[in-house]
Amino acid sequence: MKFRELTSCIVETNRAGEVAFRTQEYKERKSFQLFALVCGLFIYSLFGFLDAVVGGPETATLLTLRFAVALPVLILLTTLFARTTHYNAARTLLSLYMLVAGGSIAAMIGATSGVLQFCYPIGVMVVICFGAGFCGQDFRQGLLVNILLVLAAWGALHVSEAPLWIMASSLGFLSSAVLIMAVASATNEVLARARFAALQEAREASSRATDLYHTSLESNHAMGQFLATVSHELRTPLNAIIGFAEVIDLQIFGPVGDERYVGYVKDIQHSGRHLAHLIEDIIDYSKAEFGEMRLVSAEYPLRRSVEDAIRMCEGVSERREQSLDFDPYPGDVDIIHTGDETRIRQAVINVIGNAIKFTQTGGRIGVAVGLDAQGNAVIDVSDNGPGIPQDALERVRQPFARVDDAYRTDTQGLGLGLSIVEKVMAVHGGTLDIRSTPGQGCRIRLVLPAGQIATAPAM
Repeated sequence: MKFRELTSCIVETNRAGEVAFRTQEYKERKSFQLFALVCGLFIYSLFGFLDAVVGGPETATLLTLRFAVALPVLILLTTLFARTTHYNAARTLLSLYMLVAGGSIAAMIGATSGVLQFCYPIGVMVVICFGAGFCGQDFRQGLLVNILLVLAAWGALHVSEAPLWIMASSLGFLSSAVLIMAVASATNEVLARARFAALQEAREASSRATDLYHTSLESNHAMGQFLATVSHELRTPLNAIIGFAEVIDLQIFGPVGDERYVGYVKDIQHSGRHLAHLIEDIIDYSKAEFGEMRLVSAEYPLRRSVEDAIRMCEGVSERREQSLDFDPYPGDVDIIHTGDETRIRQAVINVIGNAIKFTQTGGRIGVAVGLDAQGNAVIDVSDNGPGIPQDALERVRQPFARVDDAYRTDTQGLGLGLSIVEKVMAVHGGTLDIRSTPGQGCRIRLVLPAGQIATAPAM
């Protein structure tokens, strides 16, 4: 994977992870809190039986406070909580829920006498513990609400002239409940802050990855522009050097005198053409890397294009005493490909050139073209050279990659050949497959999709 693709993947992964983390956390917490509120409504309603059983003459007042005043407000707060999407607003609704529930019970304390004055403070204690342990109130809001509930319960006991022992025991229970609430809320707050810190760290990592991604894009673009500019600037004087060297070699304006000059001129031509080839590779790679490779699509016979590529490589293979054979797949049809013939032919030349370059003197290179079982056009280039180590099969696809072995003592090039081939195949919707057995040879397969292929009777 290229660097900018990797950084882009990191950015998208971090962003998606952050959104998923926040969404999942909020949904889980809110679902549990909503469930707790519904359970609280049920428990609060269930305590109405206590009003009816032990209320006596005060039953009507207690039931009115519970079901006519408090319960509708609690249902409204629960509905608002279920509909809100803002986290802080939801926590405020939780605190209001607890304040209404506990406040109504404090009002019942003030409306009762006798043994009921001891029963109802326990209800306030349940509300305090329930709000802290199950609903996850905000620590500061929860502490304020519960202090208010304790004060309201104490005031109600005082108004109802409860005996001192009831007031002392009730306030003791309530104080214990507030302590439990404080510990539970503080724990929830610490966990929430830890989650928030993790979220912030993920956000910062995403921001750094985004910056790194844009920096890498700018660097890659600047590098591509630099390579393209330098290549173009080199190509113009280089063509002049090659042209003038050819004029001297042909001795168009008369003999050059010493024959050694002729040899030097041939070396200049050879080196110049080699450098021109490298420059063309750099330009092609830069265009492909930045999506500027333009295709001129037309129908053409694929076999003819492959044969042209073989003829262009025969001179080099003959100098290395290698056999370069064309082995078409059996069949009596011509394969017609719709694509950029020049690009495909150059890709085939690159692959054959690699096979010649990395196969020992006297070796064999075979080229085949045909259709596979799925109707795709297939171009195979195989050799009996040293092959490519298994751990290097992916690396040779990368730009500027080189693999050393005992036979490659005179190889030249930048290592862009297969990278350019892969990009040419990609823009055609095709693939590049490399298989090798070290010590026995290598086979490179170019596959063009069936959608671009037609057949015609062989001529």
